[in-house]
Amino acid sequence: MYPRCRPNQTPGSGKVITPDQIVKIPTPIVSRRTLLKLGGAGAATLAAVGANWRPDRIANAMPLAFPDTQFDIGAFVHPAQTIAGVPVQFGVTYTFLVPAKLTRNPTKSDQQVLANALATIEAHYPFSPSGVFTFVAYGLPYFHRLPSSLVSSKMPRLKSSTSRFVLEEAVPSPTDVSSKNPKVTKATFNVPVQIESNDVLFTLRSDSLANIADVSAWVEGSNSLNGSSVPSPAFNGLFSFQTPRLNFVQPGLPRQLADGAAGLGQAPFTTIHTLINPASSMWMGFVDQQLAGSAPSASVVTFAGTSHAHLTTAVAGDYFDNGSIMHLSHNIDDLGQFYNKDPNKFAGAEDYSERIQYMFRSKQPNGAAGLPFPMDPNDGFTNG
Repeated sequence: MYPRCRPNQTPGSGKVITPDQIVKIPTPIVSRRTLLKLGGAGAATLAAVGANWRPDRIANAMPLAFPDTQFDIGAFVHPAQTIAGVPVQFGVTYTFLVPAKLTRNPTKSDQQVLANALATIEAHYPFSPSGVFTFVAYGLPYFHRLPSSLVSSKMPRLKSSTSRFVLEEAVPSPTDVSSKNPKVTKATFNVPVQIESNDVLFTLRSDSLANIADVSAWVEGSNSLNGSSVPSPAFNGLFSFQTPRLNFVQPGLPRQLADGAAGLGQAPFTTIHTLINPASSMWMGFVDQQLAGSAPSASVVTFAGTSHAHLTTAVAGDYFDNGSIMHLSHNIDDLGQFYNKDPNKFAGAEDYSERIQYMFRSKQPNGAAGLPFPMDPNDGFTNG
């Protein structure tokens, strides 16, 4: 669960572009060894194919204070852009997620060490895509360490069922591979869902992998931050860091990685890499960053909500009024099945026109029914 952010601290216009006009700025190369520490083999693939660049973002006037809603960073990122007539806003390129368990109940001293560490990161890196965004969220195990009377007095409840708190443990979904779903199997990846139990989740977001690697190393004891000698935080064994995740979203990066993996002989990319759209920011070849598909403001998804969306008992001024729920998941995309061209495999061959209707409403930019972009009548697969 996200708490509200630190208040009262100090931390442009759009343009029309086409996908092939996205300007790339080189960033420092991050070693394979470093990337393996960040996010395993998938992260190392980023280095193997040379994905060491970031988008040239439109200049934007920086707000004068950090957002009260911790994750509300839209004003710190960049204005929206229009691609192929659709307003979109691409998020920060890399998101590094590090769950952690507490080895003991934290003390006031531990609390101050963490607060100082966050302030030190913000003092050495700007709160922007070119620097680092740092977030901290808390899971049920953390709240179980606190007096139950304190938690029950502060944590919001569901408005529709006031006996339930807003924060509950996750459960397997009806389509997950799980002992609770004995009839559910997958075509390729029969990996049982795992519900983790973590006290804390640290999130670092940046357009630069080098920045994320630098901050991560500093937290682990490098005593160096953004080129300066800075003592690492003395957590004294408080955190037991769990398996990290490194996510990315950037126009053209999935196809670039797929082409690189195909060149290395990695399946299924050797057979599907040309089917991924070369300008898409998503593995499935679409763009899911349309402004029309997002909430109009961060307040809509907070506990206090708005007049149009208020699902909890929280009201403005409550301890968790601008808090929210963060969903940490690890999904498996079966790209071989998604991009299948063999009529005798899986559910058969499904071209772009079929796939897009699974993901979105089939409407053109003017609102009329139909596919938003024309498909080659002779080839519904190449370039997605």
